[in-house]
This record gives sequence, C-alpha cells and structure tokens, in this order.
Amino acid sequence: MPNGSLHDSLHVIKTPPSWPKRLEIVLQIAAAVKFLHRSGIIHRDIKSENVLFDSDWVAKLADFGLAVEEFPGEAVPPAGTIGYLDPCYTTSSKLSTKNDVFSFGVLVLEILSGRKAMEISNKTTSTDIREWALPLIEKRQWNELYDKRIPFPNGGDDVARGLKELAYVAASCVSLDEDCRPCMIDVVDGIIRRSQQKRQQVGRIWSSVLRNVMLVRMIKGQNGKLVKRCRFSSGIEYCEEEEEEATNHVSKGNNNKKIVLLRDLILADDHDHTN
Repeated sequence: MPNGSLHDSLHVIKTPPSWPKRLEIVLQIAAAVKFLHRSGIIHRDIKSENVLFDSDWVAKLADFGLAVEEFPGEAVPPAGTIGYLDPCYTTSSKLSTKNDVFSFGVLVLEILSGRKAMEISNKTTSTDIREWALPLIEKRQWNELYDKRIPFPNGGDDVARGLKELAYVAASCVSLDEDCRPCMIDVVDGIIRRSQQKRQQVGRIWSSVLRNVMLVRMIKGQNGKLVKRCRFSSGIEYCEEEEEEATNHVSKGNNNKKIVLLRDLILADDHDHTN
C-alpha cells in the first residue's frame, strides 16, 4: 500500500498521527472488523502491521492468512501474534469473535499510547501493553497513558473526551472475562446511532458507547428478520428491522473466504450512514 502500515506510522515515522486521525483510524478498523464478524469470519491476526493505508490515508485491514470461519466444524489450533493474542484462546482453544475483540482492544491501546503491544527492554524482560495500560486507566493517569510525542488536547475538548472514553472501551475489550467484552457490532452500532442523532464530533460519539453499547441486542422478529432492540440509559426503547449491510470493499482470498478491506468511514460528519 502507498502509505505503509499503522505500525510504521506509530513506531517508525518521525511525525506520528494526530489525535483526530487516530480516532478516525480506530473507527475504520472497528467497522472493518464488524463487517468480518457479521460475515462469519474471524481474522485472528489483528495488529498494527496488518492495518495498511491507501493513497488517501484510509486504513484498510489486511492479511487474512490466519482467518477462519466462526464455526469451522473442526478444531482449529490457536494462532496469532504474541501481545495481541487472546489468553482465553491460547489456554482453552476457545475460538470466537471475542478473540478478535481482544486483539482490537490491544491495538487501540497501542494507538493511544504509541507503545508497541509487547515492549522488550532486554533479552529476558518484556512488558505487555495490557498489563501496563490497565492500571493507568483505572487510576485515570492520562498523562502517563497517552503518546507523549504529541500534545494532548485540552480537558474540555471533544477529542480529549473521546480519547478518554476510548481508553475505557479498550479496557473492556481486553477483559480476561470474554463475556465482559463488547462485540464489534455493538461498538460500531453505538457510534452510528449517536452520529445519526446529534452530528457532534467524534469524541461525543465515543462517550455514548459506554452508556449504550451493551444495551443493543439483536432478536428475531415474527417475519424471521433480525430486529435490533435498543434500550438507552434514559429508559427509552425502540426496535427496528436490521437493514442490509452498507457496501463494503470485499475481495476473495484463498479458500474463497470473504475478505473485507475497508468499510465506509463512520464519523459524525454531514453524510448519512446505514448499518
């Protein structure tokens, strides 16, 4: 790809991405993973090296060599990259979309901090980004968590609020209890719903995710179609039939697996987006 990988942007290039750009990248990756999971595909190797940028600096999820169907019908040995690999998957060989959610959470921590998923200080010592970041998030030590190479926005800024909320989302994604992790469909749908309601900046969208993401559930209606039932913290409920997935850039890989390279960017802009 013309502009290399996210790994290069975070760890090699001297000028790292801005905070608004990082939020944009996270949304693009989340939407791509959501599309994969709705297609019954588990990527199994989500990491910064596998996020590539096209000529317009749009992030694309790549490298599907380890991708498998969600229900393969046979035992699938654990695979992935150390630092991003879900401990639930390595210890019990439990394959699920929540494995990708864990890797996505690690990637978000990497984007926020500018640190590698696994920092090796010498030949015998390494630091896992999850173990390093979670205590900082719990204590709200934001100055220690976020990438110090670029100034952090003012505390009342929408981007600043968005980054803080994103840290909490990442923390939930890397929970060792996979039942406590959100699914990518809930994460992205929460963003879309918020963007359609208020058209505010990206930070405001992320602040809604923690309040709403676990309250969105899919049920089967009388006509057999999927129905989205949402209950907000305010107590308001609504139901709507699930629409067809928005057009994605999909190609065929080995074994005729569906591969998503890019989902339409979901931001709080002036354009309409559908699920």
